[in-house]
Amino acid sequence: MAEVRTAHYSEIAALGRVHSAAWRETYRGLIDDGYLDWLTPEVSVKIFQRRQRSGLLVLAEDGVIGGFAATGRAREEDLPAETGELAGLYLLKAYQGKGYGRMLFERAEERLFAAGCRRMVLWVLAGNGRAAGFYEKMGMRFDGRQKLAVLGSPVVELRMEKDLR
Repeated sequence: MAEVRTAHYSEIAALGRVHSAAWRETYRGLIDDGYLDWLTPEVSVKIFQRRQRSGLLVLAEDGVIGGFAATGRAREEDLPAETGELAGLYLLKAYQGKGYGRMLFERAEERLFAAGCRRMVLWVLAGNGRAAGFYEKMGMRFDGRQKLAVLGSPVVELRMEKDLR
């Protein structure tokens, strides 16, 4: 039985393992291998400790965390204050194709709407067609904005948006 719920601080080590493994599974071939090798579970835990997001949801199946979604206010200054951001949604490959991504996404939308957000944005790595296709199925659309990030080497991220109702 799978559930989506708020993460507990005591689960930070499990979140670190999921984060680093999901990045390796998702981004191998899209970003620098050296960066992926550097992103160990311990490094991921430190990232979680530094970032203060307003909401971290976990997907747990039979008590085992297989994915998470991070939400909060949008970080870009060009967006209205009532804009929320899906800062990340990751599922290990073993948990994909079961409807769990949809569950996480919908709970993230609900959380942002309840926090007063009327629009949601996210950034997707250029070349990550699988993720972009999923987000399009969930109603997200590219808004034409892009940014350069350095993840070992420069990569392009594309912004997607959706009105929340």
